[in-house]
Amino acid sequence: MRKTAIAAAFGLAFTAGAAQAQNVTLFGLVDTGVEYVNNIGPGSDSVFRMPTLAGSFASRWGIRGSEDLGGGLKALFHLEGGFGADSGVFQQSTGTLTRIFGRQQYVGLAGPWGEVTMGRLYSQLLWSILRTEPTVAQIYGTGAFELFLAAPRTDNAIAYRHKISDVSFGALYSFGRTAGDGAGACVGEAAGDRSNCRQWSAHVSYDNPAGWGVGAWIDEANNAAGDQAFEYKALNGYFTVAKVKLSANLLDVGSEIAAERKLWSIHASYPITPQITVIGGYYDYDVDNSGDDSSMVNFRIDYAFSKRTAAYLTAARISNDGAATRSASIGVIGATPTGPGEDQTGVMIGLRHSF
Repeated sequence: MRKTAIAAAFGLAFTAGAAQAQNVTLFGLVDTGVEYVNNIGPGSDSVFRMPTLAGSFASRWGIRGSEDLGGGLKALFHLEGGFGADSGVFQQSTGTLTRIFGRQQYVGLAGPWGEVTMGRLYSQLLWSILRTEPTVAQIYGTGAFELFLAAPRTDNAIAYRHKISDVSFGALYSFGRTAGDGAGACVGEAAGDRSNCRQWSAHVSYDNPAGWGVGAWIDEANNAAGDQAFEYKALNGYFTVAKVKLSANLLDVGSEIAAERKLWSIHASYPITPQITVIGGYYDYDVDNSGDDSSMVNFRIDYAFSKRTAAYLTAARISNDGAATRSASIGVIGATPTGPGEDQTGVMIGLRHSF
């Protein structure tokens, strides 16, 4: 009896120690609302709806954690899946491929020397563009022109990230990206030419404590035939004056299977009060050797009830030239978002809560 009690006490002590060493967190965000979009398709129809892809942010849930291994080394993991808050369906799925953790899924090690992760990862471009594009992943933003920029993920990847003083940098290599992660058909890892479906990205950013920063990033991916599906090269920067944050992005897109494009944008954000923040931006999208260009203005005002709950109103108007049929909303409606050369306006009112 005595031995049993001692063994039980030892077991409890061991379990408590293990629980202290490992930190696991459940987290998520639910964001939905009602959207109005006009000039849809050749018939210039309009719709009221609850969009499934995003509002001010994309809905998601996940589990993340870390374990202290001693000597400044720790193990970490991250499982994160997207879902449509309107219907509960999984996001980031392609054809018959259903991803439960389609936003991110990785395991890794971190220490004073940096962080190494492996799995389904964000492109390195995200860590740079988040600083200068406040509406990058919302329903009206960069994704209206280059959808990959709003969801830059790749399968079968290994990445390294580090920060030294005010400089952050990193690199990623994918052994085989999967269809749906950017332009160009792919099937993930496959035998054959080593260039098939491969992808790599890198970034470097400098953020001064005085409230300004600059950065650069590159992301290149091949399709299943080994052709360059896209090569994104970008510069960005920001500075803050009297609580107003001003930022700019300049992007060049090269490709062996599509026309080259250029996208530049400017943005401003301002906290009117601790509860109310206003964000606005302008985008100009140019397709080389074509008149099928577009431009867009967007706007969002957030009202924070608390640190976790906020209501918002967001709107955008896109202007298309030539035969361009781009939509202001990344939740494209039907095969033809607009009529050729038609303008389109989208307005959404919504609510989000994080946990």
